[in-house]
Amino acid sequence: MEKYNVLLIMADQFATDMIRGISGANVITPNLDALCLAGAAFTNCYTPNPICAPARACLSTGMLGSKMGVYDNASAFPSELPTFAGLMRQGGYRTILSGKMHYIGPDQLHGFEERLTTDIYPSGFNWTPDWTRGIYPNSGTSVKRLTGR
Repeated sequence: MEKYNVLLIMADQFATDMIRGISGANVITPNLDALCLAGAAFTNCYTPNPICAPARACLSTGMLGSKMGVYDNASAFPSELPTFAGLMRQGGYRTILSGKMHYIGPDQLHGFEERLTTDIYPSGFNWTPDWTRGIYPNSGTSVKRLTGR
C-alpha cells in the first residue's frame, strides 16, 4: 500500500487575500505560494467556532464544541474523544504536531505521537491589552511588512 505525506496547516486570523499564490496580491509569500501550488488551497472556509482552541478541537474530532463542552480557550479538550490524528496513526501514518494548540487538560497530544514544540500559550494574561491606555497601535498585527515596500 502506497503511503502519502500529509501536511495540514491551520492558522488563526489568516486572510487568503494576503497570499500571492491564491489572490495575486502584491505580497511576498514564496513558501505559502509553493504549498498552494503543490497541494490544495481553500479560498472559502468556515469554522464551527470563531475562537481558536474550540475550532481546533472541532477540526480534530469532527464534533461541534457544544457536544464536547469546549466553548472557549479555557475549556478542557476531553482526551477520550477520537481524533483524526489518532485515526491516521492507527492507519500507519507518523503523526507530528508543531505549534500552539492550546490543549487544555492533561492530554497534550490528542492522537499525535510526537510534539516538536511546547505550547507557547501563556498561562497568565500576557496577551491581554492594557485597556487603561485606550486605543493604541499594535505593530505586531500589521501586514505592511508583507508588501515588500
